[in-house]
Amino acid sequence: MPDEPFVYGAVYRVRKSFEAERGRFEEGERLTYYRYGSSFYDAMQGWFFKDGEGVT
Repeated sequence: MPDEPFVYGAVYRVRKSFEAERGRFEEGERLTYYRYGSSFYDAMQGWFFKDGEGVT
């Protein structure tokens, strides 16, 4: 695992609206960081957040 860029349970605000593979993020939206994940086979890393309603 790389150095952790986020603090577990901390709330972060989206700076600029954008779309990603698993959703859309709106400027000003508040998200809570809760998990890091990676896949050796897919050569991917992911940082997971929940919105104010607990939806990931």
